[in-house]
Amino acid sequence: MVCIGTTTIDELGRLLFPAEIRSMLKWQAGDKINVHYADYNTAILQLTTEPTNDACNICGNAKAKISIKGVGICMKCVEQIEALGSLRLLTE
Repeated sequence: MVCIGTTTIDELGRLLFPAEIRSMLKWQAGDKINVHYADYNTAILQLTTEPTNDACNICGNAKAKISIKGVGICMKCVEQIEALGSLRLLTE
């Protein structure tokens, strides 16, 4: 493992990651991070790729009804995607 920086836990248990580290890891405000326990003094942080709430990952407004490779999609967006596929068939 490579140490890329040091941060301090504040009184509320929060960690602040310097902008350079967030940029290097491509982490943005609002991203969800998985914390994995490795051993008594080692944890591994990983950007989560799964949806963390019920919102559609495309429109963000409706409740996601299905998940495809970790991406939640509502039925309205599924219908719109299917319609695009049908239009493509008509124009080919």
